[in-house]
Amino acid sequence: MTIKLNGSPFVLWRAVDAPGNEIDILLQKRRNKKADIRFLTRLLGNNPAPRVI
Repeated sequence: MTIKLNGSPFVLWRAVDAPGNEIDILLQKRRNKKADIRFLTRLLGNNPAPRVI
């Protein structure tokens, strides 16, 4: 999802578990492979390992 803050576009990342609870939220300027890996690494480092990604 793209959001504009002060006229600049940002990408909103949200991780949601099976019951629908938000686990993590992150705003980033770029949407590319490096940003994806950074978000997933941060997410997996702070939470228990999932059965399925």
